[in-house]
Parts: sequence; C-alpha cells; structure tokens
Amino acid sequence: MNNNRLMQLVLLLVCLPAMLLVSSCGSNDAYFNYKVIEKNLKVTPTEKLEATVLPLEVFAAVGLMVHEDYLIVGARDPEAMMQVFDVNTLENKLNCLRVGRGPGETALPPALLPYTEFYEKMAYTKDGDIFVPFTHYGSRLYEINLSESISQQTKVQTFLKDDIPVVNGTCIILDNDPNKRLEQSIIHFSPEIPNIRVVYGDSLVKEIELYSKVMYNGDASKNDDGLYRGNFIKHPNKNIVLQSLDNLDYILKLDIDNDKYCAYHNKESISFADVYTSDAQGGYVDFDCTSDYIFAIDVVKDQLDENKYKTNLYIYDWDLNCIKSFEIPVAIRRIGYDEKNNVLFGLDQISEVFYKINLEGVL
Repeated sequence: MNNNRLMQLVLLLVCLPAMLLVSSCGSNDAYFNYKVIEKNLKVTPTEKLEATVLPLEVFAAVGLMVHEDYLIVGARDPEAMMQVFDVNTLENKLNCLRVGRGPGETALPPALLPYTEFYEKMAYTKDGDIFVPFTHYGSRLYEINLSESISQQTKVQTFLKDDIPVVNGTCIILDNDPNKRLEQSIIHFSPEIPNIRVVYGDSLVKEIELYSKVMYNGDASKNDDGLYRGNFIKHPNKNIVLQSLDNLDYILKLDIDNDKYCAYHNKESISFADVYTSDAQGGYVDFDCTSDYIFAIDVVKDQLDENKYKTNLYIYDWDLNCIKSFEIPVAIRRIGYDEKNNVLFGLDQISEVFYKINLEGVL
C-alpha cells in the first residue's frame, strides 16, 4: 500500500465518526431552508392510559386549554364562545363572548387566538391577573382580563391593535406583551408559502422564510397551504415556538431570540421532498407543553375495529426526544395539560365529550 492510499485510509477512519454524527443529527432539506433533524418521533406505544369521561357539557365545544386553576373552553356557541371552569371541581366560573352588540357582547364572531379552538393555548399572567388574547377575524387584536371578567361576570377586554395581517393564520404573543408578536398569515387557495413575521409594535423585526419552494401536491382535493397548516405553541418562559403540521410528521422549532430554526422529522415518513396524496398518513391533531415536556397526540383507527378510533399520546423533551408514548382507547382531538395536578384534559369535538387522563406515576 503506497503512502497516498495509507493517508486516505487514515483520514477516512478519523472523519467517519464525525460524518456519521452529522448524518444522524440532520441536514438541510431542498424544500426547507434550515436544518432537518431525523428522529423517531412517533414511537409505537406499548402501554395504555385510561380516559375518564367528565360530566361537562359545552355546546359546540371545539378547543380547550388550562391556565393556572382554570379550564378554558372555546365553543362555536353564539351565546358563549368562551366558557371557563374550575379545574378541580369543574364549576362553571364564566360564560362570555356572546355574539351581539349589547354590553359585554361581541359585535362580530371572534377568533380566539387562534379562532375559538385554542390551538396555540395563549394565556398569560401579568400583575396577578390572567389575560387571554383574541382576534376578530385575524385583523383586530384584543385582550380579555379573565380574572376581572370572572369577578364581574362579564367580559372585560382591552383593544390593542388594528389591521394585524393574520387572516386564517396565527398570532403568538411573545414575552407576554401583545406589542411583540409572531405572525403567520395563510390565505386559502393560495400557492404562496406561509412565512413567519416577528413584529414589535408596528415594526417588522424579522421575517423567517422557512420554505424554499412549495411541496408538490399530487392530490387536487388538497390546497397547497393545507400542507403547511398546523398547531402553534410557545414555551411557557422562553420565546421558543413549536409548530406541528396537520398532515405531515414534522415539528418545527423556532427559537426567536437566538435566530435558531429547525424541523424535526419522523424517520421514514413522508417528507417535504415527496409528493403528497390523500393516502399519506401523518401529522398531529394537537399538543401542549410545560417548561420540561411537550405533549402531542394523533388519532388513528383501531386495528381491531375500523369503526373505532384511538389516540396516541407522545411525550417529548424540548430536544424532541420521545420519552414515553401511550395508547388511549378513545378519540381525543384537543388536549390541555394541568401541570399542578398532573392531569391531561381532553376533548373530542366531534362527539363533544370531555376526558380526564391522570398522569400520576407517568411523569
């Protein structure tokens, strides 16, 4: 063996571990402008959790979240589009956002951030009071003082901002300050890629161009923008925002303050570079988080009975390592985590049934 061949072999042996490390950690995707990290996001559940049906009735309930001692439910009920309950007793504490033009009513059907479904579960505490932001059709930003509303038994709100461009999109409040926002606008039937804006007051701070080109859609029944739609959620104490996708097994992680962005992709599932068809199975239906954990769910058909659905619950750390996964034998499409009591609340908005899953001993 000559010296050149020997040197090449030595270099290969030295560099191989680093090459393997880079390969396993992630790479840039031709369709995504930042690092894509391949992980086994959807670890097949080997354990089951039971879900207890709650004696809670909310007409046209579509979403929920938990903040401090309150279970906050969004509903497409013109009499009360937001209903608030005590997490321990389920006592009704407030019904508000009645559609109308009278005192305490809402002139137009509002889109609680976002819409009435609480995908982003936006609520925060300032100076001892709880606030819930909401928008009218993604154009006017308001804040409900939930604490004062419960005390006065009527909606107490403050108008904050007009003409925010998040029609059909989303708005995440940063630093508990509505003047600092992450905005994403999506227009139906538009092939445009939904990029993300970070705004302070009226000034555009940065625009995050996540995608270099539109994923090819082989199914004409699906809109291009639908491939990029999903749920957003923010870290409780940091300006780190996650987005799960409805139809693809991706979770995007946006570290706003440090300008670090990446996508976590479930190994061997359909990717941005593939052709999307209606046969593709993937995505998440909802998620929630604490400063330590991320809870994500999907709903799948029961293999033993195709007329029934079950829920897979995945629990991640903030590096998107799947710590645990569980099967829940009912369909749950919205979740809210009560960290104080270690309880996961669930809702199947199709059947309008609420559930409680005790995670004692799990976390």
